Amino acid sequence: MTLGEKIQLIRKENNLSQEELAEKIGVSRQAVSKWELGDSIPDLEKIAIISKLFHISTDSMILETKDLPEDVSLKNDSARFKKMAHQASEVTKKYGYMTGYILIFLGIVNFIFAVLLGIAWIGFSNALVDLLSKFDIPLSLHFLFWIFVIMSLFAIGILIVGILIASKGKKVSLQRTKDRRTKDYEEE
Repeated sequence: MTLGEKIQLIRKENNLSQEELAEKIGVSRQAVSKWELGDSIPDLEKIAIISKLFHISTDSMILETKDLPEDVSLKNDSARFKKMAHQASEVTKKYGYMTGYILIFLGIVNFIFAVLLGIAWIGFSNALVDLLSKFDIPLSLHFLFWIFVIMSLFAIGILIVGILIASKGKKVSLQRTKDRRTKDYEEE
């Protein structure tokens, strides 16, 4: 097994694209492609980075007669956790503004419900007083009014947080897209 084949195996076992591996090592995607195809070989510093990153000895990578260990995926739990956390972070960065949209929707629904509750409170306050006194329920209309006010404030708070998250998340998403396009353009 050649060095390029070993690098490709390591990359595929860890579900990384050439671009993701290149980013971790600090080279271009084209460099990783050339290594895997055998058109060039990485310098010793890059081999050391790969072996440290994936917990593989440099001997097992460099020597053509030695195959890699059977499990070349990230071996320790902390490395796996870091990888999963990084993937979750990337998804959140990419689609974080969706959380804002969901909060906006929940804030609007909660506010509509609070307004309907307020309208019902105004329209049926006399009937409600009679009903409460008939069953001897010690609940005042002032209490119901404050529930309406608190629900409205809570709904407005959710709405504001949703707007902030959506606007910041969308800006971050657009900036990442712009940066990625600029980087792709520069590599060409």
